[in-house]
Amino acid sequence: MLNGSVISVQWPRVKRKRGLDMTNRNTLDQNIGALYLSEDFQRAILEAADRDAIIAWLCWNDPNGVYTDEHCEDEGLPPMPVDIAREIMRRQMKG
Repeated sequence: MLNGSVISVQWPRVKRKRGLDMTNRNTLDQNIGALYLSEDFQRAILEAADRDAIIAWLCWNDPNGVYTDEHCEDEGLPPMPVDIAREIMRRQMKG
């Protein structure tokens, strides 16, 4: 489950893994951003990823949006269903 708009991930402590620098947080954020900008990666998330991955992309793409369970609860909204999250992602990818 996502906590706010920040995703906490335990990354392995290795210098290089598949060409990504995993030791520097700023570089890691840039690498994730580069993946999120890839149309192929976006399509893969949209078509096959689970709800948490879609919401993580939505939070990255629109940091001021209301997507996580916590933000929805703060706004008095129910948690976002995966089909709604996919539709929002589809619209944001187009536009």
